[in-house]
Amino acid sequence: MSVTFALFAGVLGLVIGVLVGTTGIGGVLLVPALVFLWGFDVHVAVATAMAAFMLGGFAAALLYGRRGSINWPVAGWLCFGAMPAAFVGTYAMAVVPTQVLELGIAGFIIAAGANALRRRKATSAVADRPAPAPLVLVAIGIFTGVVSALSGTAGPITLLPILLWLRLPILAAVGLAQAIQFPITLLASVGNIIEGRVDVAVATVVAVTIVVGIVIGTRIAHGITTATLARLVAAVLVATGVMMAARVVFG
Repeated sequence: MSVTFALFAGVLGLVIGVLVGTTGIGGVLLVPALVFLWGFDVHVAVATAMAAFMLGGFAAALLYGRRGSINWPVAGWLCFGAMPAAFVGTYAMAVVPTQVLELGIAGFIIAAGANALRRRKATSAVADRPAPAPLVLVAIGIFTGVVSALSGTAGPITLLPILLWLRLPILAAVGLAQAIQFPITLLASVGNIIEGRVDVAVATVVAVTIVVGIVIGTRIAHGITTATLARLVAAVLVATGVMMAARVVFG
């Protein structure tokens, strides 16, 4: 790995880490950066991204948990569904059309972000609701695990829009999105390593700088108002969805 690429990977990891720590979203930037800027094979890029998110997911869950922003029983049910699904998802990667998957995710998160923006601005918005029943959480976890493994997005980009649709409190939703990253990336990476898809050197550099960014982002998320965080998360969702759709259509 060249010095230039190491610097690029480090800066990219830092930016992604700040976004992830603040909003729970940001990992979606890594795969297109590796593919379009450095010519990685898309399957290697997805696998490397998942491996890089392991350390960051652990750090994010630890930091949000220490601040009391994670409902651990709810996180446990989500992970119960997501972990085996993420492992299975790595083997489905070869048969599911990537473009179809990304367009579907893009449309979903744009709609979720737009709905969150509308709801947060509405004066008659319905109050935030409690978490769903355990079986529903397991089903959500399964869906999140499979889609995350296929797209290399570590979990939050799939889970967070669902939690916003269900109207969980914003900080609790971001906290759960952080908690699910580590088990999903761990199980997905086991499958990817078996298949020989992971670039370990790149994953290591990105992982270390992601952790630094997450530490910064977590402080930001817990230092701003709930309303500001809600608007920020919703706006990042919409922007991410538009970027994903544009990448598929024009890439």
